[in-house]
Amino acid sequence: MVYRAVQPALAWSRLIVNDGLSQKIATLPGASISMNALWSVHRELADGSLVRVLPDYKVDDQTALWLVYPKSNVLTVKVRIFIDFLLEKFGEVPAWSDA
Repeated sequence: MVYRAVQPALAWSRLIVNDGLSQKIATLPGASISMNALWSVHRELADGSLVRVLPDYKVDDQTALWLVYPKSNVLTVKVRIFIDFLLEKFGEVPAWSDA
């Protein structure tokens, strides 16, 4: 058999992942371009390790974060602290909104 070097620009491959972290990990070393949620890559965009290749293209998927817990007259301390934590972290303007 004869093997020859393949130029990366001419190589064709397909990578399929089923979670955002794996997608980000594959994108960081340059294996691909990807469509990621801004909340998952805002730090990498800020430090320049990732760049937006289609900055005018935005996906409006109406994503929401729902807190679901049993109906009760009194919330446990743990649940109340967790709710307060999430509201503090994601409350009004998320850190990634300007990314």
